[in-house]
Amino acid sequence: MGSRPVRAGTGDAVRRAADISGGVQPGQRRTPGAVRQKFKPVDNTGLRKGMKVYESTHEMVGVIDHIAKGGVVHLSRPSGYTWEAPWTRVRPASDREKRQLDALAKLNRQAQLPRGRR
Repeated sequence: MGSRPVRAGTGDAVRRAADISGGVQPGQRRTPGAVRQKFKPVDNTGLRKGMKVYESTHEMVGVIDHIAKGGVVHLSRPSGYTWEAPWTRVRPASDREKRQLDALAKLNRQAQLPRGRR
């Protein structure tokens, strides 16, 4: 049983490939002006420094310390734990998550007080 060569440039497969590749057919080159932007610019995300957010990779609530170029968001928790995440994994915290972060901050403040001042 021999395999039949597949001709490029025919049928539904080529149309699907063109949809995936942004309209560039096999054998064609994409011109610099036709490059599609993969992600929104960070300025349009609605995220800002000091905002309480939920980060889905770590499944934790934190506060935005800094938004770096390339969409990397630097986050921290009241305990001092810091981490980075892409802006696509961060969303504004719900009311419940904000209360959770406030409770963690209060607990952390109490833990840092001397024994007699708790």
